[in-house]
Parts: sequence; C-alpha cells; structure tokens
Amino acid sequence: MSFTTEISEEIRSLPLKKNCCRRAAALGLLIGAVKNADGRYTSAFYEKETAELAVRLLAQVFRCASEISETVAFGRTKYFVSFQSHAVADFLKDVETYDGSRLPHETAGFKCAGCKTAFLGGAFQSVATVTDPKKGYHMELAFDGEGKRRFVSEILTSVAGEPRMISRGNRFCLYYKNNGAIVDILFFMGCNKTSTLVANSFIKRDIRNYENRATNCDTGNILRAVSAAQKHINAIESLKATGRFESLPEELRYTAELRVENPDASLAELAALHEPPISKSGLNRRLNLLCEKAT
Repeated sequence: MSFTTEISEEIRSLPLKKNCCRRAAALGLLIGAVKNADGRYTSAFYEKETAELAVRLLAQVFRCASEISETVAFGRTKYFVSFQSHAVADFLKDVETYDGSRLPHETAGFKCAGCKTAFLGGAFQSVATVTDPKKGYHMELAFDGEGKRRFVSEILTSVAGEPRMISRGNRFCLYYKNNGAIVDILFFMGCNKTSTLVANSFIKRDIRNYENRATNCDTGNILRAVSAAQKHINAIESLKATGRFESLPEELRYTAELRVENPDASLAELAALHEPPISKSGLNRRLNLLCEKAT
C-alpha cells in the first residue's frame, strides 16, 4: 500500500456530520472533473473506494445519479465517475476561471469551519500524492487548469503556507517539500495517524543525521590525532638516525620516548603519562620543538 493510499483511507474513515461538509467533500473530490462532449462530467480516481464515495456524495448532496466505469492501463486500474449536476458544473466553472477576486470559501459556498477541512480531504483523494516519509518529503496536487490550481493554492496557503508551483505538460501542480507543511496539512484534514508518521519519520531522520555527523566528527578527530602522532614519531626517528637525539634536553627525550611507546595516545592521555603529569599545552610545546629540531 502506498503512503498516499494510506492517507486516503484515513480521510475516508473520518465522519462527515454536516450536510454542508458533505457538500464540500464532494466538491473537493470532483475538483479534477472534466466536461465531455455530451455535456456530462467525468472524474477519474485510482482507488475504487474513492470513486464509490464520490457516487454516494453525488446522490446524497446533489440528488444526482452517476455511474462508475473502469479501465486498466500498464497494470493499474483507473475508475471513472460520470455524472451531470448543474450545481457541480457551476462550481467547476467558477474555479476554472478563479482569479482571487472572491475568497475561496465564498466561491465554494462553505458554511462552517469544517467545510474547508472536508474540501481538502476530498481534493487530496482526487488530485494529490505524497511520498513515503521514509524516502523523502514531497506532497503534490495536480490540476488540469490554472484557475483550479490558484483556488486550491489559496486554501492551502491559509493552512500551511504558500505552496510552490510547477507545470508538467498540461498539468498545473502545487507542491510542498517541507515536512512541517505536510504535517500541518495532514493534521488539518484530521489525519492524526499519518501526520504522526511523517513527524516521527523526520525526528528519526534528524537523530540519524546527528549520529552520522557525530561519528564523522569522531572519525575526523581520530584521523587528525593519528596523523599528528605519526608526524611526531617521524621527527623523533629522524633525530635518532642522525645522532642528534642524545644531545636534546632530558625533558624532550623523555617526552619523545613516551610518544614512541604510546603512538595511539591522545595529547591529554600522553600528558597524563608524564611523571609528574604536564599540561596539554606544555606537551604540545615539547612535541613542536622535537619537530623543529628534526628539520
């Protein structure tokens, strides 16, 4: 099951208690409908349950008979709901030419606060897709006209901020790549389960990224420490090979021998090995002197 299907199932499980909300949900479901040559409208869905919901709402809200047909292409079934409703036709004409001169709730005839939620839930099932949050964050809604895109964009902006826009062929798309915006939209539609999944996925990914950064940092520190230690050992070996080691001050010879005997020790560990212990800055000064004398 895709994550989009999981969200659609959760939306369909939510009750539509008021007739105005059922009307808004129906308009959302039918936002992608196109007019045929015979004057009827057809709306396409990839889930049979969504098509059946559209048929039920058309009958309940608009007293409109409709029928479902299906086709199979590339191994995937597509369901088409054909209907004729003057009320839905008027709504579609309004949104196809939507220019922002009227507010969305005025254009759609929303009656209560729940209508916007119901409309977005319907529109999601009709035109939206969401990437599995385990793979990334991308919500997209695709329309067959600029007016529809502008209309839904205003509604989404009031919920989760302004979406980005892109056109693909004859499709006018809105999308979000911000996980916070996607969570806001899902939560607004009443999808507590799937919105939590997206939020938790982000938290897990953030923790994993932090752990990776910490590991990389530790690895980098180790590599730098090993490189520095090898530089010191090379200098000491050079001093010994050229007979200059024995002429060094006793404290430098002592530090040099400890460095050779403990090649993996950090500066703090090496400083603590001295008798008596010395500071890291004191140890660093001695090691730098050894390197200088080896040149």
